[in-house]
Amino acid sequence: GKAERPHNMDFPLRAGEQAAVCWHNEGRWFELRGNREPLPLAKIPPYFGNGAIVYTPAAEGDAAALDNMVVEVAGDGAPVLHARDPAKAASLIYRAHCPYILSDASVTGAYEARKADAAILALSFNAGKTWTRVWANGDKTGEITANLLEHVTARYEYWLKLDLAAGAGARVTGLRVRTTFVASALSLPGKLSRGQNRITFIGGAPAVPVKTVCRWVERNKTDLGVSLNAFSYYMSGDETHRNLIVLSPDRDTDLVVTLQGRPFQGDVALEGLPDGWLVG
Repeated sequence: GKAERPHNMDFPLRAGEQAAVCWHNEGRWFELRGNREPLPLAKIPPYFGNGAIVYTPAAEGDAAALDNMVVEVAGDGAPVLHARDPAKAASLIYRAHCPYILSDASVTGAYEARKADAAILALSFNAGKTWTRVWANGDKTGEITANLLEHVTARYEYWLKLDLAAGAGARVTGLRVRTTFVASALSLPGKLSRGQNRITFIGGAPAVPVKTVCRWVERNKTDLGVSLNAFSYYMSGDETHRNLIVLSPDRDTDLVVTLQGRPFQGDVALEGLPDGWLVG
């Protein structure tokens, strides 16, 4: 990916988009460098944050361009996409952009159509001059599960196009595009103190109401010693303790938790991992 110099860190959100910036990460560092060459594992820093932009289609706004495409809202609030004129092809082009370097993206939803290849997803990295197909329906009904990691990682923007074929009765429900990016956790607001804390968000006058939500994990002192079957080390001036687990993508790995110091009765839970990371 390329960033213009001086790099503009403005982060405008458009209709249909939500964003989150986190101190923790999902294990998603950008995995390429230079001429899209693999990044050595040793180059991945031990401490970084991941954020995400989640887009769901909206009838208005400049996040996407619609051509003969109608965006309706189902009873459960999910967007429903179909052609305004069923006899003609329809398309939606989502123009993703982020001041932080991208690390991953995925597309989910459900479709129905009379034939295969009636709903197609394609990516462009040159403002729509050329397109690369990344997914197409194979059945008359099913789920959309498109992983865009290898295409979008180490970039700052991409265009995603959904094409619906003419006369195929194609319909897409609940389309959701989730794009993750990399942020420096050390540049985000600092530690929370005991008692009341105030975080201020500063920006230009918003065109529409903006809602911000802050979430945190309460850290409590304990007399229990906790260890995992992992590479364990301290960082950030001994203020952060990290457990590193190296996993094989084609094999399950048991996580062993050992508690020391006194007898313990209760449950041990592992939370905050992305969907699909835990078995059982």
